[in-house]
Amino acid sequence: MLNNSGAGLGGLTAAAVIGQQATDVLIDVYEAKAEVSVLGAPIAIWKRSWQVLQGMGLEDEVRTRGIPLPREGEGRGPVFRKSDKPEGGFEFHSHILPYGPTALPRAILTQILQAKLQQKTTTIHTSKRLVNYQRDLVTGLITLNFADGSTATTDILIGADGVHSAVRASMFKELINSPTTTASDSNDYKKYIDPIWSGMYAYRCTVPADKLKEHYPDHPALGPPKIVSSASHFVSHQVHGNLINLVCYSTAAEEGAIYGEAWVTDVGKEEVLKHYTNWEPSARQLLELLEKPSRWAIHIVPALPFEISTSVALIGDAAHAMAPHQGVGGGQAIEVSWWISSFDAYVLGRLLAHSQTTRENVQQALIAYQTIRQPISQAALENSRINGLLYEFKHPDYPVGQQATYADMKQLSTAIVKSFEWLAGGNCDDDLERAIGLLVNVAA
Repeated sequence: MLNNSGAGLGGLTAAAVIGQQATDVLIDVYEAKAEVSVLGAPIAIWKRSWQVLQGMGLEDEVRTRGIPLPREGEGRGPVFRKSDKPEGGFEFHSHILPYGPTALPRAILTQILQAKLQQKTTTIHTSKRLVNYQRDLVTGLITLNFADGSTATTDILIGADGVHSAVRASMFKELINSPTTTASDSNDYKKYIDPIWSGMYAYRCTVPADKLKEHYPDHPALGPPKIVSSASHFVSHQVHGNLINLVCYSTAAEEGAIYGEAWVTDVGKEEVLKHYTNWEPSARQLLELLEKPSRWAIHIVPALPFEISTSVALIGDAAHAMAPHQGVGGGQAIEVSWWISSFDAYVLGRLLAHSQTTRENVQQALIAYQTIRQPISQAALENSRINGLLYEFKHPDYPVGQQATYADMKQLSTAIVKSFEWLAGGNCDDDLERAIGLLVNVAA
């Protein structure tokens, strides 16, 4: 039996992959909410995540819904603008994406994945918030303890339960309390139990496009997506033709600083505007029209030393929640993290469902998963961190002063181009074959 904590996109992907490949495996998916959520930003489908959908036989499901398919070759990306001078700014980089991704509505992707679940072997349990798990050291069985007082047992546990992961917390608490763990390691493991504050706020809000056009008919935010940069930065992205999504980022503290307030809260417009005083007129014009701002304290998971423990594995944000700076112009308006979690889920699911995987050697399957996946996910985490430094002119290798000219921005532009290259690279099938090769060599 396999249990999966979390019925988000990563958890559903894992359940669908395993159910397709191993029809005799019982799968239980536990979701903390009363229903599987379809709310949230659209999902950016990059090369590897598209290969995951193709590997699951879902290409026709996407095509029949009239959604443009991703394409090989270059595509138009966001325009970067330096806006931190009241007399006016300038565009310093028009980004060409190395791969033409598509944006898939979250509700549609959720429906597609749910339709692929094997009804005879897969059960989704809602209103089941995991508190912790306990492992029987004799049988190896894992007992799940839920907030409603109920319990369940499983042979294998996949933690797809997000940045607040109860699975991750239990994993490292178990290791801390293990008699074989050194005092030094025990102290180190404590920092992985809870997520940490990145030190950054994201103010999410919208601007009515018709109102902006009425006041400023030639405003640049009415065109391609914009990333407007300085010591703070914001990202604008027009959706549905009548609304502009706006995400404004501001660094308030060092990474890891103590954060004791609500993670998400509604705020007044003035709190957002104070971060953009003395910016160019077009930036202020857009911000003056923003509506319904909310402040999000961006939390991340520090780079983990490992993502598996015996018969427990972490995927997605439970393993590597990162700052949202690897977008294609929409920032948090187009989510790219499913690129990571889908590949996690696909590789792990295929390994667990492989004919060479048994209850006795399941840890070898998890080791193969970690060997292939962790370097990629940790590189993504680091790339996102670096992008945040580039966007706010804080990268030590690419200093940008307020009086910088277009010519002065050339090196920064080149660095931004390189920061996106990895999203178009790699091959899902090749990475999967490498992981299977590791498993088969051990099982032989």
